[in-house]
Amino acid sequence: MEIEKGITNDLECIQKKGKPCVFDSYVIFGDSTSELGKIVQKSQEKGIRFSLLFTSPPYYSVTDYYADQWLRLWLLGGPENPNRNTR
Repeated sequence: MEIEKGITNDLECIQKKGKPCVFDSYVIFGDSTSELGKIVQKSQEKGIRFSLLFTSPPYYSVTDYYADQWLRLWLLGGPENPNRNTR
């Protein structure tokens, strides 16, 4: 019954605050080293301001996800050491 009370409280809060304000957004799939320059130029030309802009992953070749997950992979039968992925 505690879950129902929580959901009821959430619904009441949503009703009081009203519909959230949603802005137009879009995703750009590409290399951030070239795309960010295009975004900056376009924003300056059109006077666009950003409230949030992020890239994922933030920097190419900085994170080695294979090495980061070596323990999980080892538990699944992978190598015992966190070697860099050479694929």
